[in-house]
Amino acid sequence: MSNTIDNTPKSCHDCHKLDDCHQAQNMHPDTEPVEGFVDGDGEIYCEGCLQIDDLDGEDFLEYFEPIEGESDVPEHCGGCGVPIIHELTIVGAEYVREALEEGNGCCDELWPVVWADYLG
Repeated sequence: MSNTIDNTPKSCHDCHKLDDCHQAQNMHPDTEPVEGFVDGDGEIYCEGCLQIDDLDGEDFLEYFEPIEGESDVPEHCGGCGVPIIHELTIVGAEYVREALEEGNGCCDELWPVVWADYLG
């Protein structure tokens, strides 16, 4: 589906990357975070974007590990941009606060909802 003014948040509308952005449709404040997985190259994906052609349950765990623990930055799926469920470190919480104060653009509507517990 192509990005339009109707299916992307307002903070994306003036972005020069809007036409080609694979994350814009998942930057709405009502986008629910999902579980994420990291592949052998360190790339993070949601289950829907994983490249799992012929993997059964055991093979899946050899190639992809669930995201666990804390991160110094908010993680998003490398495929579709949906936010990934995880905790933030103190550094990560400060990163979110500073980015929102500066107006980082694409996440201005999403991060205050997803990371609300860290903004207090």
